[in-house]
Amino acid sequence: MIEKDSGFNASNAGLFYEFATVLRDGFVSKSVPLLLTMIQNDERATQCTSFELLGGIVKALNHFSAQQFRDAVKALLPVLALLRDFTLNKLAILDASSMLRWALTNRDPRRYTFLLDLLLPSTRTIELCSMI
Repeated sequence: MIEKDSGFNASNAGLFYEFATVLRDGFVSKSVPLLLTMIQNDERATQCTSFELLGGIVKALNHFSAQQFRDAVKALLPVLALLRDFTLNKLAILDASSMLRWALTNRDPRRYTFLLDLLLPSTRTIELCSMI
């Protein structure tokens, strides 16, 4: 097994992106239980893998139909809520921010307001939106 100590890996996330692009909402629904377990794991490598998987799915949402997008977001809500509420260590927070940066680069930000609404406190979201 390869020892992984470098954090979020965009190449691994790209593989999950390809899977999610091809398999769409079926891949998302099968990934959610795994993500819920992996995010709560204390091992950094496991958490990084969960962020790579989640990042690949979020980036692939761009290719989903409107209905598939809604279904995927609904399926991901428990994962995103856990990510918001679970106490992550400093390295995991850096990995999660790397995942979001990678997943949202060159994407229409209007499609991802659900992430802002869920991950940021509502007053902060309003403040950010008023600045735009």
